Amino acid sequence: MLERVNRIGVLDLQDPASRGGVTLGSAGDAARELERRLLVVSHEVHTPMGLHTKTLESWAAWKRRHRAQPGRMREPQARDIIERVVAELAPGSRLVGKLPWTPSGARDRKPGPRRRAGR
Repeated sequence: MLERVNRIGVLDLQDPASRGGVTLGSAGDAARELERRLLVVSHEVHTPMGLHTKTLESWAAWKRRHRAQPGRMREPQARDIIERVVAELAPGSRLVGKLPWTPSGARDRKPGPRRRAGR
């Protein structure tokens, strides 16, 4: 499904043609995994018929839509910022330990400055 999202840009889970013939149940399972791993941008949609559905957007499509320019921030800095924001939004929770890059053994790690090896 990730290949399909990356190829078409935005995938509507309610649209069978958009799903490429995959059943709605299977598409929903795949969508949750892609969301969990932060491989796509997902949007909750309330349809005119009153249904709740999702669209999945590739990061490339999101970048074009927002006219985002590449920054100079390195990955460790970006992860640290995300960890700090999550910790501020849910103080005392273990949500930081549930971020996709957090090893399961580091679930109680408090966000803070990252140290370079050898220091």
